Amino acid sequence: VIEACGVDRVIFGSDWPHIEGMPNPLDYVAEVKHLAADHQKLILTDNVTTLNLLRPTWPTVGVVRVGAMGAYWSGCV
Repeated sequence: VIEACGVDRVIFGSDWPHIEGMPNPLDYVAEVKHLAADHQKLILTDNVTTLNLLRPTWPTVGVVRVGAMGAYWSGCV
């Protein structure tokens, strides 16, 4: 995901108590230990602040496709 969208577009999250979530969400921290400290901080804390800022809704990276079902966008925001 980081390679496709950039480290500034990845956030920490948990879907607990859903089956795909972990009972202890901080177990996910081990998944980013291999990253540089500044990238860990972005993913675990800072990126969510940016996510909550008001900004235009038009995508910044991706492709708008037009098909039989209408237009849709795919990619990273």
